[in-house]
Amino acid sequence: ELRFKSINEAFGASKGIKILGLESFFINRFSQPARDYAKTQISASIISQLPRFFIEGFAFGGMLLLILYVISKSESFINAAPILALYAFAGYRLMPSVQQIYQSSTLLKYCSPSITKIYDDLNSLKKFEPDKNQNFLLFNQAITLNNVNYSYHGSSRLALKNISLTIPCKTTVGFVGKTGSGKTTIIDVILGLLEPQSGTLKVDDKLITKNNLRAWQSIIGYVPQNINLSDDSIAANIAFGVEPKNINQGFVEKAAKIANIHKFVIDELPKKYKNIIGERGVRLSGGQRQRIGIARALYHNPKVLILDEATSALDVQTEQAVMDAVNNLDKNITIIIIAHRLSTVKNCDNIFYLEKGE
Repeated sequence: ELRFKSINEAFGASKGIKILGLESFFINRFSQPARDYAKTQISASIISQLPRFFIEGFAFGGMLLLILYVISKSESFINAAPILALYAFAGYRLMPSVQQIYQSSTLLKYCSPSITKIYDDLNSLKKFEPDKNQNFLLFNQAITLNNVNYSYHGSSRLALKNISLTIPCKTTVGFVGKTGSGKTTIIDVILGLLEPQSGTLKVDDKLITKNNLRAWQSIIGYVPQNINLSDDSIAANIAFGVEPKNINQGFVEKAAKIANIHKFVIDELPKKYKNIIGERGVRLSGGQRQRIGIARALYHNPKVLILDEATSALDVQTEQAVMDAVNNLDKNITIIIIAHRLSTVKNCDNIFYLEKGE
C-alpha cells in the first residue's frame, strides 16, 4: 500500500519534485516499504520451503527405524521387503502432497490480510437486481429535488440541507458558491452517484430509484474538472469506451464541431482525428483538453449536459472559448454548470447560489 501511494504521489507531482529537488526524499520514501515487502516475500518463501527438509528427514528417518524394527521382528530382510516397499512407496507419493498442502496454507496465511479486505468489501455490497424493463427514461419537463439532505460518512455536518429546486427541461442553470458549499454534492445526487439520506430526485415526476437509475444516467453527458484522457487518438478519446471498429466518425466530428475543437483538429494536427495526444493529453492545452471532454460528453447525444467546474483551472481567455462552445450548444439540451466565478454562469437562465449546504 505504501509503495503504490509513494509512486502515485511522486508521478502526480513530478514537476514540483524536480523543481524542489525532492527526488531523494521520494526515493527513500519508496525504498523502505519496498525493502519491507521484499523481506516479507523472502520470509514467506523460506517458511513455505523449510518444512520440506524436515518432512524428508522425518520420512527417511522413519523408514530406517521401520526397517530395523521389521528386521528385528522377522529376523529376515526378505520377509520384511514387501512391507518396507509398501511404506516406502506410500511415503514417496504422500510427501509431495503434504508439502503442497503446507505451501498452500502458508500462501493463504501470507495473503490473508489482502483477501480479508477484499472479502469485507464484497460482503458489504447489497445484492441488486435491476428492472430489465427500464431501458429508457423520458425527460421532457423538469428535474426536481425535494427536501434533499445528505451528509458524508464520518461527518457531523450536513453537506446538503433541505434542498428543494427545479431545473426545467431545455434550460441552462448554474450552481455557484464557495468551496465546500455543496455544489458538487448536489450534482452527484443528480447524477445518481450519491443517494440522499432523505428527500427525492424526480425526473418528469418519475422517482429515480435503483431500478431506473441506469436509464437516467444513459441520457446524461458529464464533463468533470479534470478530463481523464488516454494515450490514444482524438477520435478514440471523444468516443470514449467505444471499440475502435465501432466508432462513428460522423458522430465524432459533429460533437467536435459543437465543442469548438473541430477546426483545431483539421487545421493543426497532421493526422487529424487519428493524431495521438499523449498520456493524459499532454500534447494539448488545457482548453483543448476541456473541449475534447465536452465533445466526449456530446458524442452519445445526451439530453442533459453537466459541467462540474470544468473551466475553473483555465485562464480567462481559454475559459471564454470553452464557454462560447457551451453557449453554442443545441438548445434542446439541458445544461447544468458548476462554477466558482459568476462570470462563468452569466448567460444561464437560472443561477442557484449555495452556502453551507443551503
